[in-house]
Amino acid sequence: MKLVLFAHTPPPHHGQSAMTQLLLDGLGGDARLRAPGEGLPPHGIEVFHVNARLSSSTEDIGRAQWRKPLLLLRCCVEALWCRVRHGAAHFYYIPAPPARAPLVRDWMVMALCRPSFRTVTLHWHAAGLGEWLATKARPWERAFTRWLLGGHRLSIVLAESNRRDAEALGARRIEVVPNGIPDPCPRFEDDVLPRRAARAEHRAQLLAGGLPSANPAAGDDAATFRVCFLGLCARSKGLFDALDAVALLHRRLRELAAPVRVRLTVAGAFADAATRAEFEGRIAQPDLHDGAEPVVRWAGFVNAADRDRLLREGDCLCFPTFYEAESFGLVVVEAMACGLPVVATRWRAIPELLPDGSATLVEPRSPEQVADALESVLRAPPDPRALRQRFVERFTADRHIGGVLSALRSPG
Repeated sequence: MKLVLFAHTPPPHHGQSAMTQLLLDGLGGDARLRAPGEGLPPHGIEVFHVNARLSSSTEDIGRAQWRKPLLLLRCCVEALWCRVRHGAAHFYYIPAPPARAPLVRDWMVMALCRPSFRTVTLHWHAAGLGEWLATKARPWERAFTRWLLGGHRLSIVLAESNRRDAEALGARRIEVVPNGIPDPCPRFEDDVLPRRAARAEHRAQLLAGGLPSANPAAGDDAATFRVCFLGLCARSKGLFDALDAVALLHRRLRELAAPVRVRLTVAGAFADAATRAEFEGRIAQPDLHDGAEPVVRWAGFVNAADRDRLLREGDCLCFPTFYEAESFGLVVVEAMACGLPVVATRWRAIPELLPDGSATLVEPRSPEQVADALESVLRAPPDPRALRQRFVERFTADRHIGGVLSALRSPG
């Protein structure tokens, strides 16, 4: 099989671009870059990557700009050249989130490229397009989308709850292939698990009014409940709900005169300048200060190594998203790989990711529920081994690549 992978890799860095890079590497990279005589990849699929990178920063994503149609046209020409020059008959594409500007991009790509390819595979990294077409699209937009994208051979979705988008476009076959990641915590049993257990025991003894026994594994800051928020810093990702929830928990601990404090680290790029200004104003308010010390720290955009360190050293991930295009929640899987407890919303695929008995799920847009869930994790954290096992069983990079290969090879 020869296929054109029409999708962008980092930068900008986010879940979709990271997963595209993982898939490209897992399928053996761009066939045009292999050394002469190197032969086919062991899985027998030759990939020709068209890096459809239209945005130069996080703030550009999803926004209409005059240069984007020109860049997209160039990408379409490259894809058609791969079809003619290399005989790549299969087109692999990541469709738009539920918004008008990205959807116009899909129309252009499909109008120019689809007639020349034998099959089309859509890999859904964003969710909600089917609902958007049914409720917000104009009738002609709905018809145009179904004409250009509908009836394709294969849709790959990330979870059972995401089937609706593929069904709305009449996919002939739908396969569920969860995302997977390289293991960020290979020394979990030796390094991370003892630290988590020691910190949980230290805080439990403090909250019970006792004097904790000395345990170097707990670290010098074991009395601090370290919460982290990782991802795009946007309201719909739950950023301000996380801030309000941490403020509520901070107030409760002070009212109880508890010898435990809460701190929140926010890591990620801001969606826009207005959101950053609002964030800075919010964290300056008195309820997010402990005397002169701030309760919240913004770490900026962090690289993979720093992200993994935050997850290994943190005590809880707070991810109260209600993002319109949320399809999976990759950071939840990254947290589980590190045995990190998760407080998240009942939103799209997130409940499917977490193991039974280890999930602390709340309703979207409910900071008080988030605060309750954070306090629950503080007082009785779930077993980190169950979270880690869930990752190992379902969400490794090898399982993801194997699932994509199986979907591509299946007849139909």
